[in-house]
Amino acid sequence: MSAQLIREVRGHVYRLHWRLRSRLATFDLLDALALFADSERWPQQRMQELRDRKLRELVARMWEVSPHYQRLMVEKGVRPSDIGGLADLPKLPILEKATLREHAKALRARDIPDRDVEWGVTGGTTGLPMNVPRDLAGTPWMRGCYWRGFGWGGLQLGMPWVQLFGGSLGHRARRYNRVKNWFAGKVFLPAFELSARNVAEYVTAIQEAGAHFLVGYASACHQLALFVEQAGLSLHLDAVFPTAELMPDVWGERIARVFGAKVLPQLR
Repeated sequence: MSAQLIREVRGHVYRLHWRLRSRLATFDLLDALALFADSERWPQQRMQELRDRKLRELVARMWEVSPHYQRLMVEKGVRPSDIGGLADLPKLPILEKATLREHAKALRARDIPDRDVEWGVTGGTTGLPMNVPRDLAGTPWMRGCYWRGFGWGGLQLGMPWVQLFGGSLGHRARRYNRVKNWFAGKVFLPAFELSARNVAEYVTAIQEAGAHFLVGYASACHQLALFVEQAGLSLHLDAVFPTAELMPDVWGERIARVFGAKVLPQLR
């Protein structure tokens, strides 16, 4: 069986996996993606009304179930009834990372038991990583937002793609994660190990994966483009999604030129 055929079968099975999950669950990734796609055609007023209603509901809920956030609101002299919409955001207390770490338990919603919580870890790009709890309903929304952004660049569920993030070539992911990444079509390449000496290995890995989409630190995506250009190599991508850092125009222009790719968000 050819590598291309294997990728096509894997992608089909991965999409089928999400269709089945969405049918079995009350609300899952495909449901979120469908709602996002539909809401993109809503009139602006409808979107603004939904935004403001959701904000009011969120603040009211935080007041009821998060003891520490209620305390912060009291200290700022604001109550849920003071929040009507986006214009009232400056009235709310700002949560800093130190607060999240020191008062994590008191910030947690009291009515969501641990069995209904998933834990994630931030990348730690700007400091120490943090453990972040999510209720089970929040996970499809998070994934949906992630994949809607990819979809704008042409990357759909099941397609192969490359993740150029932190990590080391010497680090071996757990077997479960390796299988999970393969199933999802994701190829991980360590950003911190990329250099002019090994750029050919990165290009080969991307080409062998059949990937035409790159997601990675803005600086790492630029370094990859720079090294590819300097080495006289060729790598075509359909879209590049820079993350984690601001993207100077000169970086984005080089990435677009070297890879012949869209750089999303669009360059000014």
